[in-house]
Amino acid sequence: MMRSLYSAISGLSVNQQAMDVLGNNISNVNTVGYKSGRAVFEDMLSQTLVGSTAPSDTLGGTNSTQVGLGTSLAGVDTIFETGSMQSTSVNTDLAIQGDGFFVIKGAGSSDLLYTRAGDFRFDTSGSLVTSSGFYVQGWMVDPDTGELLTEGTTEDIVLSSAYQTAQAKVTSEASLAGVLDTDADPSIVSYPSLLHYADTGDSIFQVYSDDGANMDLADNESIKVKAHGTGMTEMGYIYNTSDVNLDLASDPQLLVYINSNPVTLEYGVDFNTMAELANALETQLNTAAGAADFSVAVVDGTINVTRNTVVGANVSIDSFSGSPLLAVAMSDLASVYDDAGDTKSSDEMYYESQIYAGRDFTTLTELASAIEEAIDGNVIPTDEFNVTYDSATGQFNYVIDNTLNSALGTLRLSGFSLDKAYSGTVFENNIVPAGAVIEAVYGTTDTELSNTFLRTAQDDDPLTELFTSSGDSLGLDATAILQFSAGVAGENLAGTATIPAATSTLDDLREAIAAYMGYDSATEDDVLQHIASLDKNSGKLQITGEKGSPNEIDFVKFEVVGSGTYDTFYDYYEYNTVQEAKGGTLTTSQTIYDAQGNAHTVQYNFEMSDSLDNVWKLTVSTPDDGAEISFNETTGNQVYMHFNANGSFNYLTTESGQRIASLSMNYDTGGGAGVVSDIEMDLGTAGKFDGIYISSDDSGITKAAQDGYATGLLESTLFNSNGEIIGYYTNGQVATIAQIATATFTNPGGLTKVGDTTFQKSSNSGDPAIGRPGTGFRGKVAAETLENSNVDLSTEFVNMITTQRGFQANSRVITTSDEMLQELMSLKR
Repeated sequence: MMRSLYSAISGLSVNQQAMDVLGNNISNVNTVGYKSGRAVFEDMLSQTLVGSTAPSDTLGGTNSTQVGLGTSLAGVDTIFETGSMQSTSVNTDLAIQGDGFFVIKGAGSSDLLYTRAGDFRFDTSGSLVTSSGFYVQGWMVDPDTGELLTEGTTEDIVLSSAYQTAQAKVTSEASLAGVLDTDADPSIVSYPSLLHYADTGDSIFQVYSDDGANMDLADNESIKVKAHGTGMTEMGYIYNTSDVNLDLASDPQLLVYINSNPVTLEYGVDFNTMAELANALETQLNTAAGAADFSVAVVDGTINVTRNTVVGANVSIDSFSGSPLLAVAMSDLASVYDDAGDTKSSDEMYYESQIYAGRDFTTLTELASAIEEAIDGNVIPTDEFNVTYDSATGQFNYVIDNTLNSALGTLRLSGFSLDKAYSGTVFENNIVPAGAVIEAVYGTTDTELSNTFLRTAQDDDPLTELFTSSGDSLGLDATAILQFSAGVAGENLAGTATIPAATSTLDDLREAIAAYMGYDSATEDDVLQHIASLDKNSGKLQITGEKGSPNEIDFVKFEVVGSGTYDTFYDYYEYNTVQEAKGGTLTTSQTIYDAQGNAHTVQYNFEMSDSLDNVWKLTVSTPDDGAEISFNETTGNQVYMHFNANGSFNYLTTESGQRIASLSMNYDTGGGAGVVSDIEMDLGTAGKFDGIYISSDDSGITKAAQDGYATGLLESTLFNSNGEIIGYYTNGQVATIAQIATATFTNPGGLTKVGDTTFQKSSNSGDPAIGRPGTGFRGKVAAETLENSNVDLSTEFVNMITTQRGFQANSRVITTSDEMLQELMSLKR
């Protein structure tokens, strides 16, 4: 009976202890990093009433009969299940995601404690401590070397004065990356068009008159080749002064009234040529006079009637009728011829032949042939009229060569002109001078010249044979020497370009200018980039500079040394800037630092130097007073950047063309900080686009970097997932200051709770494995986060109910046992 009492008493005791565990769990339901406990029961020693027996041949085995003596508390387990994570706005709140403990220790103690509660803060001394004042352990960065000393033992994390300031760093490396815009315009200067004598093969549509006017001929325009009719001219091709054909084929009879008597002269019967008409009329007049008093001749396209003597009777020409146009042309001959010397002339009559521009002729030589063919054999006997074009003088030569037939006497060409169909007289006035008369007695020649025909100047034209656009000779004689000077990019070019006019062509001048301005090269195509071919530029000398405003042509100037005055040359040869240079530049700046942390400005100026060869000039300067800057390998402040055809960077050279293996820069502060020397400059890798490159994109710097900085003060700290404390300084530097330590145990359940939500190692927990978070099964650190208690209230309340029922049941065992004892005592009574 007493056994049940003692068993129940043990049951009351252990359930009371279990309730203590539950109460502690519930009281720490909001404790950061708290790990809940669990009470574990075990039964006590049992009393054996009957021992067990082994089976025999006759009986089976029997079990022992035992009565238990109650229960006891086997232990209280700590549940290390991770609690839920709660975000906070405190940057020193930490939580471990996974296994491990923060390592801490008390002031003046060498014993380490361990906790999951990461509600840390910095105290006034800069130490990272727990809410209870324990020092958080970890490793500090060596302030001199920047090395994190994780190989040694842990220490207090203290942001001492050594970490409050980031020491200034002198700049040792600098780099630039960006694009230089090649879409730039060069400056272009242009001189007025020059002219030269036209060539025999030049098109009539592309030549100019002697005053520089365009020939006003249209394609397929008709041109009448005209001259006074001569004795040999067929009357069927005769035109009156109104350019109307006499049309004798339709009405061939001319009726002449002489002394009131009608005389009929018929075309094709009595006459065919002008000379035959004159002879027929002369015969009729002498017949009427009864004597050879009259002579009738063809003079400059007219029929001239002259009474030479008065031997016979008086004669009068009363009128003309019949063929109307011929009668009108002859009407001025009507008169009384009664005195010697009486003379009358008919209207002028012309031979005309029509040719077409672009159809019968195009070139000047073809035009000469067309004119000759029209006149030859119709006005002048065959082969005795020649028309040629002389390219040496730019003139048409109209020649009567009267050396073939002595019977013809004097040959005369008058009234000669070319009359174009459409309006305008430039061509007409230039091709045949007004009033031109060509006359040659037998055995001689006579020549009449047209005005000068000109074309735009070409590269191979001599300098002494040039004309202005107004047709005036440029005036360069054999003694003239041309001198050319210019200014580019604010500097006058050294010396002058000199070339003698007597032995030079325009092409020689082009090459001399190109060489003088630095534009010459091995091929004509390269020269054409800068000094245009006059062949292709309408006779204009045009100079195109390098692209970009840094290559602006400031001025150009011609001078002439010689025996002449050369006024025409000076008046005419003034250039006009037809395009201003633009683009081709980029200016940027960069800040570097000296040993004292003082900031200095470096200005970079990129200028397009040679667009053809993809060369840019880089100039460095500084606006700082008293400071000087230079490139180490050049002893100056300029280098030249050479780029590949695809725009990628290629190499660097000095101004003299020497290649630079590696570029560095010196900056003399002019003050106590001394010289910032050997700053390694990185402008790009050859063949790549990782630095400065050229393109048609807009210019701009995409990246400018250097490794120096000024002195900075610690502004804020943050923790990363590795538990590192990252310091942010006012100079923009970011540095690792320290790293917190975490520890794991072989048996974390063996740790001893020592209050303040901390644990202490025990003989059964094993030694701590201390290391960096995220290594060796240690979890990573979450900043601005706390781990909540892992107490589950619902589980605790259920356990509380079962514990209460256990306690009640054990108390019932005691009261029941007591009643049984009372019944036993009552038997005695």
